[in-house]
Amino acid sequence: MTVNADFASARLIEILSAADIYHRSKGLSGCDPRLFWSFPAYKNSLEHKSSMASLLRKIETLSYTVFPSLIDLYKRVNNIENVVSPYGVSIFIQAYVLMYKIHQDQAYLDVAIEYSGVLQKYLMPTPSGNLGVSSPMEGSSGVNLPGGAEAALGMLELYDITGDLKYLCIAEKIADSFFLDFKIKKIENRGACLDYSVAQDGRYVLNANALAIGVLNEVSLRNGNAKYRSLIADVLDYLIPYLELRYMPYSGMEDTSSTKKYDVYHTGFTLRGVAHAIRGSTEDQSKIQSLLIEGVARMRSDFLDKRKLIKALPTRPIKDVHGVAEYIRTLSALDFSANDVPVFVKNIEYMFRDGTFFYQRGFVDSHRYMPRWGHAPMMLAIASLILNLRNISN
Repeated sequence: MTVNADFASARLIEILSAADIYHRSKGLSGCDPRLFWSFPAYKNSLEHKSSMASLLRKIETLSYTVFPSLIDLYKRVNNIENVVSPYGVSIFIQAYVLMYKIHQDQAYLDVAIEYSGVLQKYLMPTPSGNLGVSSPMEGSSGVNLPGGAEAALGMLELYDITGDLKYLCIAEKIADSFFLDFKIKKIENRGACLDYSVAQDGRYVLNANALAIGVLNEVSLRNGNAKYRSLIADVLDYLIPYLELRYMPYSGMEDTSSTKKYDVYHTGFTLRGVAHAIRGSTEDQSKIQSLLIEGVARMRSDFLDKRKLIKALPTRPIKDVHGVAEYIRTLSALDFSANDVPVFVKNIEYMFRDGTFFYQRGFVDSHRYMPRWGHAPMMLAIASLILNLRNISN
């Protein structure tokens, strides 16, 4: 399976343009898997830990997976409205900055700047007086590492392209929140791990920690402040043993409440976050760099089926839009190869229809507009891929 770089770039620009037009027609509000947490059985399973609650949740999830048309009906019955996710707005900002780089058209940068204003309205004050990102409908207790990380990365993209210090200031306030508002759990001889949220949740989520220290380092590279250095090193010490595993789990062994599953998106988040965390380091990071390349190789091995379609989980055939986007983002950032381009293009084509993207494909296809989960990450992944293709063509 081969593809000409110029042809691939032209087709990807066509898809990205269609996705841009579709998004602007629909706006920032849309469906999100996080809304499913408000479905009755799912919500009950979060509040009451029992085998019966778990079973009812699985039945509910299976019902709208097999019959995706039920999602909209179920939302209406339960008075669940579409949402604007600040996490999603952050990813759109990154996508539009890259689209500006591709086209050198001020209109795309104007959208990114407009969305930065939207994002700032959703940023929440944290106990330390800094800023954080919460999941929709969760309030200040839902301020979490991954949402904040993508917001900070969006602000840093705008700072890099405009030189406007206000964007760096916002990224610094998010980074300072990671440093001051999230409980740091020291682990003897194994470094440290941050809570997932400001709610003292006691979790050990690998990808969230990787994304957080990635932001801490990226901010430090721009403002020259080394105050995060010790925390970055401690969290890296915690993460390294998991980077060495054949199947990297979602959470560390100390975590008794989170899943240990191995999936494509959280693996990508972890690898991408660690890559940010060691960028520009003056120390020898060859071991970690080797582990990142090994992790990417495992992604190529574990998350492609026989048709070269990207799977969300190694053992399940379901193709999830977020997994496809993260696979492309991670490989594009860490180990871009022209040999991957046909796989990327095939999967983008497979998930794309009528200006937007399937939520999931597999036994049953679910085609719906999901700004945070699908549309924004795919636009960002496609834009990243186009820029890489230009590099190999030049």
